[in-house]
Amino acid sequence: MALWSVIVYGRTKEADYRFLAIPDDFGEEEQNWARKYIHGTTVNREKLLGNPRWSLFKNHQHCVFGVTCMVQELVGSERKYEYMAKDGGRRSLHIFVGYVAQINKDFNSLRILPVLENLDFFKYRDLFTSLEKLWHLKSYQLINRKIDEYPYNFKLPNETELRGNTDVSNKFISPNFIPCLEGENKVLILPNEQEHRHNLWENCCKFFDYPHQYIPLSLCLGFPEKKDVLDGPFLNATAFDAKSPKRKSKELNEPSKITEPDKKYPSHDSYIKRLLFSPSWGYLIRIFLISIVIFSILFLAGTIVTSQLTGAIVSQLTGAIVISLLIAFYLGTKI
Repeated sequence: MALWSVIVYGRTKEADYRFLAIPDDFGEEEQNWARKYIHGTTVNREKLLGNPRWSLFKNHQHCVFGVTCMVQELVGSERKYEYMAKDGGRRSLHIFVGYVAQINKDFNSLRILPVLENLDFFKYRDLFTSLEKLWHLKSYQLINRKIDEYPYNFKLPNETELRGNTDVSNKFISPNFIPCLEGENKVLILPNEQEHRHNLWENCCKFFDYPHQYIPLSLCLGFPEKKDVLDGPFLNATAFDAKSPKRKSKELNEPSKITEPDKKYPSHDSYIKRLLFSPSWGYLIRIFLISIVIFSILFLAGTIVTSQLTGAIVSQLTGAIVISLLIAFYLGTKI
């Protein structure tokens, strides 16, 4: 049975949005990866009130699922924490709260069920007390403070009870709900109706069950507009203005509004391409070709002066030099 950690992204009274809690194995690379999707859930944030957005995203190492909502909705009946619903300027705040599992032999995606669309499910035991400790810290204090880290020791609440609401033994996925994956340059957008929400969430979980558990996948439920999906990082989603299930192409030539995390190391192929086709190498090749031509000319001139070559040989060398010049010019323009 997989154990889970927690992840929280929000702001405090004085400090801007940032990670407030992460798993204990989340370094900078993992934070950049998660931040991209969390930011993607916050578009049109003024429409979050009454419409929380439920998201799930995973790669070959981690699976995250959580909710982006207004803090006042998450607080609910916990009235003593109502003051954390607005910042120092009295602006209403939103927050992302979720759970994280490591992808290993114990991970079972079918336990992440669509019936978990319940804000109370994300009020883990120490959520409000941990946020309360951070609430009055200034930005400079949080910058110099290590993010609270949590081990993988959580069990999904009421897991046994919730599993009875869905037939997880049925692995069939309708063609209409086969999720879009990275590299396809497409997104699957469905109407934001309960049936579609349930089917999309459940079938995505079925899809990356064994043997596909290492395949990257992402989904988010409850976007206001289809445009929010096309401009963001999620490849499977529901939108309020969608009328029917559609697979749409993502435009690669338009920069995404979501900042991609920098790659720490270049790929092997990109390194070789930069090495072979950088301007400095092109310059050196041009110099080499020109040097051969100059050498040939000097050699020919020297042999003519010393009268060691016959007219026929001179003609042959002259032709060779002309051909060499043409080849050098052609190659030089291509490098």
